[in-house]
Amino acid sequence: MRFVAALLLLLPAGCEWGRTTGDGAPRVLFTDQALPEVAADLVEMDTDSSDRRAALLAATEPDPQALRDLIRLEQTHAARLREIVARYGWPGRALVGPAASQAAWRILQKAEWQPGLQAELLARVTDQVASGEIPAEEYAQLTDRVRVARGQPQVYGTQFRILQRGAERYLQPSTPIENPDGLDLRRAGLGLPPHADYLMQVQARLAGGGDDDFVETAPSVSE
Repeated sequence: MRFVAALLLLLPAGCEWGRTTGDGAPRVLFTDQALPEVAADLVEMDTDSSDRRAALLAATEPDPQALRDLIRLEQTHAARLREIVARYGWPGRALVGPAASQAAWRILQKAEWQPGLQAELLARVTDQVASGEIPAEEYAQLTDRVRVARGQPQVYGTQFRILQRGAERYLQPSTPIENPDGLDLRRAGLGLPPHADYLMQVQARLAGGGDDDFVETAPSVSE
């Protein structure tokens, strides 16, 4: 009983135990949000796929079966996200809170196996960027991902590949940047820093071994 009480003290404000997860563990519900069950679903899906991606990146040998399982899992997550959006609209901060809203974006970003779905949902949230409901940096990232998947030039310059030359690793845009002279102006329009400043931040993280935050299953790096 004392152990349970200690765990309850660690729960964020506005949370409580809900129904159990698939492995029987108690499930945290975000009761201060309009859609607590949806919020919990989003956080669970994002955590599950992120853990599996981390395991793949940490593996010393390729594991094709684990990659296939990951793809199937993330396709299931993307289908669930589409259902949520169809029923409630985009699960933004007002509906599910900041943590679950960020989880929804990560689920969508990781739906790289379904670029059509990414493009479909991107079109449905574009008008929410100006209100601040959709973070500008995430909107920029997804916009570029959709364009890269179509083989089109990037708008905001957020997508890179990591290339290796001897012991040195460096970045190359996944696709060319549209109208490079206007790049910083477009970024400023979303409140993003100049591209040169952002590139320095990414390179610093890459040099410091922080590329696991950027590298997806494909050899790319992104904001």
